[in-house]
Amino acid sequence: ICWQQALRRLDMTRSYELILDCITYNAAISACGKGEQWQQALILCTLMRTEDLKPNVITCSAVVHACEKGSHWMRAVHLLEVMQKNYVLPNVVAYNAAISACEKDG
Repeated sequence: ICWQQALRRLDMTRSYELILDCITYNAAISACGKGEQWQQALILCTLMRTEDLKPNVITCSAVVHACEKGSHWMRAVHLLEVMQKNYVLPNVVAYNAAISACEKDG
């Protein structure tokens, strides 16, 4: 499964003591979204902060998309608010994912 492979690669990277960056995390978060693993996507976003990496609009959009795939519309909408509070301007991808999440809920 793609998201599990992405997480293994993150762990492997850490074991080699290589530095992870936003691009690496974004790819893993995106893989989690595709696998409907919204909780894991949120965990990765939190881990970024512990490693002094600031989630950017791509990161946040990927997490919103993961919540949409996992049918968690309230979390997706809440993340849009969090993005704005953290001065990360949501983009079309984030808004579309949040709208789609709401639409799926009926």
